[in-house]
Amino acid sequence: MPVFSTLDKERVTCRSTATCNAGALDVVVTTTDAAGEPAEGAAVLNVRALADLIGLHVRDLPDALFRCDADAECARDTSCCGARFTGEKPSFHVHFGLGRLAVGLVIPALSAGATHFAILQRPSHDWVALRDERKASKEGGVGAVPPVEVKVNNEPVTAPLAVITTADQLESALRERCPLLALSDDTEVIRKLASAATSFSCALGVAVAKVLEPILEHLDEEERVEARPILFACENDFGPVRELKTKIAKKVHVVECMVDRVCLSRNVDAKAGVVEVATEPFDGRLVVLEPMDERLVPFGGAMTMVPPDTDAAHFMYQQKFQIINGTHGIMSFMTLREHGVKADQIDGVMKEDKMALMRLGDAPRDVRAQIEAWWAMRACYLLCKFGMATIARALQTDENEAQVFNALQELIAEADRRLSGLDDTVPRVMESDPPRMLAQRLLPIRDFLAPLDTAAAPVVTRYLKAVHVDEAFARSAVNDLCDYAFAVCDHGLVDVAVPKGQAKEAKAAAQHPAQGGGAREPVPAY
Repeated sequence: MPVFSTLDKERVTCRSTATCNAGALDVVVTTTDAAGEPAEGAAVLNVRALADLIGLHVRDLPDALFRCDADAECARDTSCCGARFTGEKPSFHVHFGLGRLAVGLVIPALSAGATHFAILQRPSHDWVALRDERKASKEGGVGAVPPVEVKVNNEPVTAPLAVITTADQLESALRERCPLLALSDDTEVIRKLASAATSFSCALGVAVAKVLEPILEHLDEEERVEARPILFACENDFGPVRELKTKIAKKVHVVECMVDRVCLSRNVDAKAGVVEVATEPFDGRLVVLEPMDERLVPFGGAMTMVPPDTDAAHFMYQQKFQIINGTHGIMSFMTLREHGVKADQIDGVMKEDKMALMRLGDAPRDVRAQIEAWWAMRACYLLCKFGMATIARALQTDENEAQVFNALQELIAEADRRLSGLDDTVPRVMESDPPRMLAQRLLPIRDFLAPLDTAAAPVVTRYLKAVHVDEAFARSAVNDLCDYAFAVCDHGLVDVAVPKGQAKEAKAAAQHPAQGGGAREPVPAY
């Protein structure tokens, strides 16, 4: 085990030993009392938790905490992330897009991490008026343009952003090292931003490949993976991200990030110079889905997580998809069922965009019991897919069945708290695409259950007993809702926008549930 040097900051000392796993360090932390005497007890924190504790970014921690000279087997191998820390702090980060998710989650995390960043937003739709209100003459510097405030739930989440629209303003802004908002579709501005950046992030939705390929293709190719800048793709749908990855493979290393916050609306007030998003009260979660040196991650704050290994990262993605996105899927189809919506009415409901989503906290008792049965089966899916050890590492709990069960229940309780009082609409949650919602959110659990023999998977029986859910009732709840959803979506499964190549598969799966091997991998939608 390597021995690390001392860090003193307001009575917090890191000394003793630590473990290292693909750049994720655990550090033994002790404290002193007001007189400087050692206090009782010690805590083991990873470096991100340590940085949060003492009010620093991970990159500001002493290098001694990251050196593993005493143990060659514990060397910091970060080759898996596509970049290695060189000892120089990233000097300039560029984020693409200011949609709801970007403002509600990514920008707060970026503001808590990177010291110098810019946001590139093309001046379309709502942004034209904001740009025109703040457009300075070509000769004007950054100070000549009034800044823009970015708020979430009426609270500022970053320092005011200096607005630039021309290449001359960009040159001045880069020298001043202030946070920037580039409202421009000028090719020179965009290329200068991309060339100056040492890392990138994006939250662009399905247009990510279309928007970023022409911007990033002008970067130099790098044969060495570790020499390429990292693009942190903060997207819900990784299909377009992987399409982009193949096109810029030697120019940028793309890292997928799980994003988890319900962002309801965005308002751009051009006159006041304010961009605001309304979100759920939960601060959100941004999980980097590749193990890496945490100093390479531009995000900070309690919402940012870098799991210790790839399996833990995959679990963190799946638990969010199953419990948060999955619950949205359940509630959407249950709302349609409660309203008696039939197949020939579904298109009208989606187009009208008025049907309120059933509030989880207001669900009738029988509906609530069915939701809890779905939750239990989603937890069983996670247990069977990942196992106790991976879940324990990901959730930082003991590898003990009771502790893991409790940790899963806490994730479900968190979802319950988050979604119980949330006002939303069925078309927004479904993205006006019920067939895709069925294929992604419901059918994988039905496919998981169809061949499941609990005698061969006793952990399922033990979990259901622990949470007081009857297996037969849970199976019935899952099958009944899938049957209704399939009846509503039947006309659309073959020719409506489910992921490419999955429409006929989804229809066949609904008629003939899988006979072995568990569920297909869901494709995230938001």
